[in-house]
Amino acid sequence: MEAGTVSDAVVEGLPSGLKWYDGDMDNDGKKLLVASGPDVPSYTIDVVVRAATAGNRPGSGRWDDFAHHPKDGRLISVEGDNGDLLHVDPRKNPMKTVLQKQVFPPAEASGSSGSRKSYSATFFDSDGHFYAVDSAGNVNHLDLSGSTVPDRAERIGKGKIPVDGLEVVNGAGRITPMPIPPSYDEILVAKKARGSWQSSDPQGKVYSVELTITAAKAGGEGKETRKFRISFDLRTAPGARWWHPASTSRTRTARCTSTPRRISC
Repeated sequence: MEAGTVSDAVVEGLPSGLKWYDGDMDNDGKKLLVASGPDVPSYTIDVVVRAATAGNRPGSGRWDDFAHHPKDGRLISVEGDNGDLLHVDPRKNPMKTVLQKQVFPPAEASGSSGSRKSYSATFFDSDGHFYAVDSAGNVNHLDLSGSTVPDRAERIGKGKIPVDGLEVVNGAGRITPMPIPPSYDEILVAKKARGSWQSSDPQGKVYSVELTITAAKAGGEGKETRKFRISFDLRTAPGARWWHPASTSRTRTARCTSTPRRISC
């Protein structure tokens, strides 16, 4: 691919007629390592001169993608059958080495005909956090930013990526942060006490406070604020809780009892 267009130029030394399950660029963006079947040689492609060099075979297993660690350059993958975390070392034959067993849950297949139970898309962010997506669209995160490997990855998101009858397939690249500028220049909070009284459920004092939240742009009028967070530091009391009723988008009322911790509402 050059300047966003697909090239049909033939890569010298790369055999045809094979399926390439794994591929990732090195940190310099000049060489692409690709792998096919377990007993088929891997190939390193020099994308500048479009020439491929045969290397060691991948090894057995159901792992369909790998990604370079941004700090140490290691190729990391996940075994779909059992969730083992893998180190793929092109200098070894076979290239696969198990770093730690059963770190991820076993991969799931999608509803697509012939879908593989594999972690078919893996990525790192610039800090070393590793993300693995299986064929069914389950997204998992593992913190590999330090020197130790956590025992278990965490499933993130509120469900699967909605691939429906399709399938998540190989991915390449690195997650890059995209800073989002603040929506407002200033947030103003006006507080007015509405009173207090004794309560039996929970036992203790109840304080009613009215807060008016106004967001403003520089040199402009105040704008309605529909999403916000308020934190209260209150005195310690067992069984404490907070409550706020529905109201207008610019004004919210919060009624809180004493609590041993900070409350956000």
